[in-house]
Amino acid sequence: MAFLLSRIPGLRRAIAIVLACLPLVGPYSPARSATPVFTPEERAWIALHPVVRVSFYRDWRPIEYVRDGRMQGVTAGYLAAVANMTGLRFELVPTRTRTDGRRALVDGRVDLMPSLSAQTLPPSLEGRVLRTREYFISSTVLVGRTSEARVLRLQDLDGRTVSIKRGGASERMLHARFPHIRTLPRDTTEEMLRDVKSGLADFALLCACSAQPFLHRQYAGELHASGPIADLPVILLMGVRRDDAILKSILDKSLDSISVGQANAIVRRWFEQTDYGSPTLGAIVRYHAKEVVLSVLFVLALVAATFHAHVQRRRARRSEHNRLRFLAVLSHEIRTPLNALIGSVELLRQTTSREQADLLHIAGTASEALSALLNDILALARIEANEIRLCRTATDLAELTRQTADVMRIRAREKGLALTITPDDALPAALLIDTARVRQILYNLISNAIRFTETGAIDIALSFAPPDAPSQPGTLTIAVSDTGIGIAPAEQAAIFDAFRQVEAGQGRRQGGTGLGLTICRMLAELMGGSIAIRSTPGVGSVFAVTLPARSVAAASDAPALPPASDDGAVEPPHEHRQPVILVIDDHRTNLAVLDRQIRATGCVPVLAETGRQALESFSTGRFDLVLMDVDLGDIDGFTLTQRFRDLEAGAGTHTPIVSISASSEPDHHERALACGMDGLLDKPIRADVLRTVVSLWCDLDLRQQSPAPTPTQGAANLASTYAALLQTDLNTLDAALQRADRMEALAILHRIKGAALIMGDTFTASACTRLQACLTSGSAHDDECRRAFASLGARCLPSKGEAQDAMH
Repeated sequence: MAFLLSRIPGLRRAIAIVLACLPLVGPYSPARSATPVFTPEERAWIALHPVVRVSFYRDWRPIEYVRDGRMQGVTAGYLAAVANMTGLRFELVPTRTRTDGRRALVDGRVDLMPSLSAQTLPPSLEGRVLRTREYFISSTVLVGRTSEARVLRLQDLDGRTVSIKRGGASERMLHARFPHIRTLPRDTTEEMLRDVKSGLADFALLCACSAQPFLHRQYAGELHASGPIADLPVILLMGVRRDDAILKSILDKSLDSISVGQANAIVRRWFEQTDYGSPTLGAIVRYHAKEVVLSVLFVLALVAATFHAHVQRRRARRSEHNRLRFLAVLSHEIRTPLNALIGSVELLRQTTSREQADLLHIAGTASEALSALLNDILALARIEANEIRLCRTATDLAELTRQTADVMRIRAREKGLALTITPDDALPAALLIDTARVRQILYNLISNAIRFTETGAIDIALSFAPPDAPSQPGTLTIAVSDTGIGIAPAEQAAIFDAFRQVEAGQGRRQGGTGLGLTICRMLAELMGGSIAIRSTPGVGSVFAVTLPARSVAAASDAPALPPASDDGAVEPPHEHRQPVILVIDDHRTNLAVLDRQIRATGCVPVLAETGRQALESFSTGRFDLVLMDVDLGDIDGFTLTQRFRDLEAGAGTHTPIVSISASSEPDHHERALACGMDGLLDKPIRADVLRTVVSLWCDLDLRQQSPAPTPTQGAANLASTYAALLQTDLNTLDAALQRADRMEALAILHRIKGAALIMGDTFTASACTRLQACLTSGSAHDDECRRAFASLGARCLPSKGEAQDAMH
């Protein structure tokens, strides 16, 4: 090929023109794929020379470069293909420059230079090397700044500065044919492109396959390839020393055997795998605009989500602040009437009959305040938890209003207020509304009107606007007006906020939790309506509730209303069934006491002394509440609770479980809640506390009930049982102390202490506490432990001396 290029005029230019019309780069594979057939002489040479030493360009990506001491690039791919066919191993010999590599080939330090130019041969190699057939062809391009004029001929560069590859064929050709072009020799493609960008050079003369990746990744929009140089193609071949003709023959046969598919795979692999450095931001935007836009949108979405989370966090903090305000208001509002209630009842026992009437009135008023407060709190909690479900039934609104007003009429009469109801003539006899929710709205609005009105009257106006179309609901309006203190315009916007209390003048507040109007607003919105206020300070206020409602054709469709009560209850009456409570305690005295206390509440107790009994009862029965001691003999209460929850998981139910324990460990509360319990009761369990727990979890109203009187004989039997069990437990404890079994002793002490607290035996409970402290800090044989046990046993053992003897 080199001979033809030198002998036939114009052949070089013709080839260049053809290459210019083809893609900028491609493998050259003229022969058909076949397995090379080596002569005996060639096979013998391979056997004698298994290692061929190679000199490589340091950085001519992706054609030829070195990384981590290994040959990389297209040239390395062809050498690997030759190695697979011949069994030869190509070994890299490091050289500093291309000139050093050529010198090493002549000196015999290397055997092969794999990327010589087919057009020109360095003078140092003339007559000293043999060249193989071509294996790779590309084109040469001029790279210039975007503002430069396009150049396609080298002769147009006279007087210009061109950055070129040091020691390459381009350098030799320019010096020989275009001496008026100033050259800047560089070792790497990156250095040449930097010269052009900085203005040190007007153009860079580069192999197209080497220039294009850098232009796309690092110089997009700044540098461009002007076009291929027609008379300067890049044709690569391999060179060996003249005395290695057999090696040349081996290489020629191997290169001829590489198929087009193999050659394309080699080029594609190294073009894709070669690292050209990190792309610039401009290149990323230019070639990946869609991905950049999506990334920006993702970041914006992330920022928006972060901002939303920040807003939600601020709302949560405000909610926490409201909760703190709620607790402060709740603490004050409960403590004040409760103190009046308890104090009045205590004094009632020591007063004359005339004074008792006044004190009973105070107690009744305070209990009413507590009842209203509790109902408001429960209603707000249920609404916020989305636990309220609307139940619209045919209702006589006038009768419902009359019943609710009758409950409040006594309070209005005490203040000298007239309480009237004004139904509109067009009001239907029956409306489809949620009776319980409307009743509570009426109750709260009337209650507020009475509280804030000292003189005058309160009127409840009822009206109904029929719908425009039969398929649409009408509009029900309930307006409660008063002649009270009124509300300033500045406060009206926030009057429906939770815990907002109205000033009564001189900085005083009228009392209440500030939840009534909040509940009215939430209930009205829940039913698809709204509430509004019109108020003038010193004149009075009007609260108007509008609700969507449908008229019922016949009044007979309206069922009789349940009697109204003064508690503003929001739940419909439930089925009258005695709640069943499962009680689990391993001490029979505790079970006996709890059995009596639970029966006094009107509930049915089911008793279990062991965890296994409790598990069997729970799996076969249905309970409204579980009271569980955590220190059981066979299964501890925490584990038992988890088993209960596992049983419920399949059925989708949840039974309230409350811990009953005498434990004073600081982590007891956390462990109880973590295992699935709903609450805790500390021993001793007072009857009033137990009644509160049962009322809360079993949805019972126990306020009007009184504890059932305890028969004297029953109490005597219970005390006798307690004494007998205490004697047995003390004997078991004595034996455990004799064996120095500290863990068993602590378990027995916990059992004794729990029973003592239930029975109100403070002496025994205190002695248990002292002995527990001794055992926790020392051993069962300490003198202090013996003295503590003697103090405990003195109450039940025949004598203190016998108790001390038993310790020995």
